[in-house]
Amino acid sequence: MAMALHESEMTEERAEREFFETVKIFHRDSSMESQTIHRAYAVIKKVSTGKMRHEKGKSYISHPRTIAFALMFLNFYDYVSIVVALLHDLNEDFPETWPHERLLSEFGLEIAHEVESLTRPPLSADIPTKQVRDTLYSKSLRRASRRVKIIKILDRLHNMKTFSLYSEEKRGRKIKETVDEIMPIAIEIGFSDEIEFFLKQWVGVTL
Repeated sequence: MAMALHESEMTEERAEREFFETVKIFHRDSSMESQTIHRAYAVIKKVSTGKMRHEKGKSYISHPRTIAFALMFLNFYDYVSIVVALLHDLNEDFPETWPHERLLSEFGLEIAHEVESLTRPPLSADIPTKQVRDTLYSKSLRRASRRVKIIKILDRLHNMKTFSLYSEEKRGRKIKETVDEIMPIAIEIGFSDEIEFFLKQWVGVTL
């Protein structure tokens, strides 16, 4: 299973095949759980067709797939955890085609709520600046489930692979956010050893 934590040398077809072979260990193909995982994967694959990550040569779906795989590696193999990991960026990155209401209708309350907890709210009259938005988001994470907190930590660690491609301002902001907001959550839930492991796997950093 550890191989698929690091997809850099895999073809898209092989990474997808290994993902579903791992899902099959925990969920029978004919089960409702497996069908929901496959449906979530199909949604994110379709909506992100042609969209690439900042990381050279990597498809958009490689990121949520890696996060979902990491959760299974950590023994979070229930179907809700896998689906939330696959869809964790859906509302934020594709708000016009996949607003919260559609996610709620098609995947149910628990999954929609968990994904919403991982979604930064859009700027509006009530949320006029990014600073206000980020403060609200940080408070929301603090109240979120352990599952959401772990997905957020994994999301940030995996995204650190692309920090070098950001502008200096954005890179500084993301590093500060990681130190000020993400690390305290990791310490709170006792996730420090896992952070060290995934930093080494994904970023090549040893603490």
